[in-house]
Amino acid sequence: MEGKQQQRLHDGSSSRPVVRGVVFDMDGTLSVPAIAFSEMRRRLDIPDGDLLEVLDSWPEEKQAWGNKVLEEIEGDALKNLKLLPGVLELAAYLDEMHIPRALITRNNAKSVIAMHERFFPDNNFAPALDRSFRPYKPNPAAIQHICKLWHMQPSEVVMIGDSPHDDVVSGSRAGSITILLDTDKRFHGPDSPPHKDWLDEQEHQPTYIAASMAEVQQILSEKVALTPK
Repeated sequence: MEGKQQQRLHDGSSSRPVVRGVVFDMDGTLSVPAIAFSEMRRRLDIPDGDLLEVLDSWPEEKQAWGNKVLEEIEGDALKNLKLLPGVLELAAYLDEMHIPRALITRNNAKSVIAMHERFFPDNNFAPALDRSFRPYKPNPAAIQHICKLWHMQPSEVVMIGDSPHDDVVSGSRAGSITILLDTDKRFHGPDSPPHKDWLDEQEHQPTYIAASMAEVQQILSEKVALTPK
């Protein structure tokens, strides 16, 4: 399914945009969602606002405690770390096409290391930016950093993620093509409830929407021109 941004991209043109690199979110995109974010907010007493930004605003001692809570909950999630169906196949497809793949996540470094060791021991996502890279998504800085490392323009890179607010907005602000992975059809299904971020803000609207990694691969093979640098 194509979003409004894609319609704007191709008005008056039938050519496919050139893509030279692909960037992924981790939790909910590469891996099955397992982190108890509601528990994080409850234990940290952060009911509203960006959890990481609020934590960063705290005094140093309180920050240390808060980060320990996050790592405990993330450590519990690692016990059930699983990839979404189609991830290994898509990674292999991109490798075969000589298209580099990177990772931007708000998870900690231990989560990234664990995923690589279990599922990608010989072909990591690189670079793989965890939350030690500041500023966090939805700021576009991480995508821009990766583009500089790859010597590519942001318009030649695709950002794939399951969050309109974090992943799609960061890609939109960078000037990249975006794919929203909406596996449970929260945003484009027939019974989807109104969602302010999705309906009201142009930068929350992705170039494409996919219900599975298989659909992501189809988009990359049919809607864009994967072109090694």
